[in-house]
Amino acid sequence: MPKKRKTSRKMPDIVAKTAQKVLDSGVLNPLVDRLPNVNEEHVEALYALGYDFFRGKKYKEAESLFYLVCNLNHMEKKYWKALAVVFFLQKKYPAAQATYFTAFMLDPTDIEMMSAMADCAIAMGNVPDADNLLSATAEMADNYQQRSDLGERAKALLEMLRGHVPTVEEATPETTQIKHKEEL
Repeated sequence: MPKKRKTSRKMPDIVAKTAQKVLDSGVLNPLVDRLPNVNEEHVEALYALGYDFFRGKKYKEAESLFYLVCNLNHMEKKYWKALAVVFFLQKKYPAAQATYFTAFMLDPTDIEMMSAMADCAIAMGNVPDADNLLSATAEMADNYQQRSDLGERAKALLEMLRGHVPTVEEATPETTQIKHKEEL
């Protein structure tokens, strides 16, 4: 039977402090401010076009546009999330996980990004990382008292990863399937 890991209650606080230091350092100042004749309306129009490609399942084209908008305004979490979703749907799991992490750094209380990183680890077969990320997701759901659905899902997936497979009576679609939302 796999050894159970203890998770640190301080983990989300450490991530939040690290993210705040990065943001406060000024390293991530938006590129939009430095480009003449490009404003947030232009970036939003590019994002909307990327979203249209995404909805049409033209993921490569959507990836290109989402990559561009992330570079034009890398402080907007929804752009990073969109790029990560497209990577995930193309089975580019390492890129998806890294991109979800970038989105998470912009908002360290976003449980959805932590859960999505866990999905990537599972898809890559990286059980130790998946275990850690799912533990953190469950802990964050408890600590922030939000997104209990993701917390319960994380706990169910942890049980499965650690060797407890639910019986038919215990099983529900939410606890037995790893689904990635095809929405942004």
